[in-house]
Amino acid sequence: MELLTIDVETTMNASEKMGKAHPMYPENRIVATGIKRNNDPAITFTTLIPRLGPVNIDFLVGCNLSFDLSYIYKDPMCTNKANLQSQRLWDIQLAEYLLSGQQNKWPSLDEMATKYGLPLKDSKVSEYFDKGLGAEHVPKELLDLYLRHDLEVTEAIALKQITEATQTKQLDLIISQMEALHCTTEMMFNGLCIDYDYLVKYASEVATEYADLKIKIEHDVQHFVNDWKFCLVEDVDSSLQWSKFLFGGTIKEHGSEIVGVYKNGKPKSKKTTTEKFLAGVCDVSPQADWLSEKTGRVSVDDKTLEVLKKETKIPSLRELLETLHSYRELAKQLSTYIQGLSKHVIKKAFISRWGKEGSLVEFDFSQLEVAILAHVTTDLQLIDDISKGRDIHSELFNQMYMRFPSKEERKWFKRLTFGLIYGAGAKTLAENAGCNVDVAKEFIRTFYNRYPGVQLWNINIERRSREESKYLDGETIKTWKLKTETGRLYVFKEYLSKFSSTKTHTFSPTELKNYPIQGLATGDIVPMMLGILFRKLVGRE
Repeated sequence: MELLTIDVETTMNASEKMGKAHPMYPENRIVATGIKRNNDPAITFTTLIPRLGPVNIDFLVGCNLSFDLSYIYKDPMCTNKANLQSQRLWDIQLAEYLLSGQQNKWPSLDEMATKYGLPLKDSKVSEYFDKGLGAEHVPKELLDLYLRHDLEVTEAIALKQITEATQTKQLDLIISQMEALHCTTEMMFNGLCIDYDYLVKYASEVATEYADLKIKIEHDVQHFVNDWKFCLVEDVDSSLQWSKFLFGGTIKEHGSEIVGVYKNGKPKSKKTTTEKFLAGVCDVSPQADWLSEKTGRVSVDDKTLEVLKKETKIPSLRELLETLHSYRELAKQLSTYIQGLSKHVIKKAFISRWGKEGSLVEFDFSQLEVAILAHVTTDLQLIDDISKGRDIHSELFNQMYMRFPSKEERKWFKRLTFGLIYGAGAKTLAENAGCNVDVAKEFIRTFYNRYPGVQLWNINIERRSREESKYLDGETIKTWKLKTETGRLYVFKEYLSKFSSTKTHTFSPTELKNYPIQGLATGDIVPMMLGILFRKLVGRE
């Protein structure tokens, strides 16, 4: 096995919030670079290697390779990016995450060295980094020894991991994940180009609409309070005040009472405060699980609003709740714009970094999780529905209500379908879809009547977890390890059941049903295609 191991030591000039050693911070740079090839001594450089010509290796190895490659790609002296991207990668952190059954997400080099019986880092250098001082502050001789150690240990760990992956039949899975790492590294290195003028205009529109909705909510609430004497919502962002307004609560009334007479004959009084209970405006009784353990009151979150909007018979209240829901959505978008970009900023803000000459390409899978569910469970009806292009959400709605859904009906009903696929029970399904628990229970019956193979698979995986689980050394709860067809390992641990009065431990039904399906879809298939698309698009085959 031919490996080429690389490592870089850098400055740490960025903010704590950004991450002091962030490679995209303009003032951060490489201080020292090291490379090591099998059976050769480690070589270190005080500047970036100007060129790395074509090399005949099996893997380019590193620990957190995205970090190292981003720094190398960024350096103006780097002329070998295409050659680096043509190599297969082996990131020992990512490999360890997969080999551990997703139990160790970001293992440190020392943690992995301990596992594989290898020497640990020199703490003298780590003390500089712990103080926020970059590699430029470390004496050269000390940094050189530190870098050589990292290269040697990283290479040794990679060789042991490759052997383990081969023996456990996980090598193909890990290689496909490493291919995706090339793609995600390039994505993070390039970032996203923003149409700043559009974004400013968009934020202004959101802020204006946000303010208008807030005024409307305050006006509509006052209308209810004036006419029917309900609790006032003085702060529209207060969930506690909405709880009192909708479901009732106490208010304080201030007054005074005469307690005597002064010498001059005038009455003597004192201020008083009394509590008065006012009924709530809502005509829908709160569900038991809406009660907040923290406040002891009904929690008026987005899930609660969804149910109330559907079930209230008061038109003016439904309009108020819809306005409140829209207001909260805008509040999320506005706060996100202030704090940083995320999924709430709409796609039109992102443009090609090549301007009008460039294009943005979007790739998506059609019903990927559903297709994976059909594959794993081998349910004949589900396979037939997918093969013939049927929309399973509409088919299930039709089976349940004897008619096909409207666009809006399909939208909330779709949440039931995916919720069940992800392993949710009736209570969680009802919360996510904004319906009552009886509707969710009827949906579950409808789903399993149409797709009995899925139900059988769910039953069998729970049975296997009970029969095949074991007590590991020193543990008082059982562990079940499941290896899927791609080689991915899942490690399930028992939980204390909250539904049992005898403190019984059990495996989470949600995890058992969800992880193998979601993991194969977004954990295995999507990264696999990322790696393939990357090589096609950049021509690094």
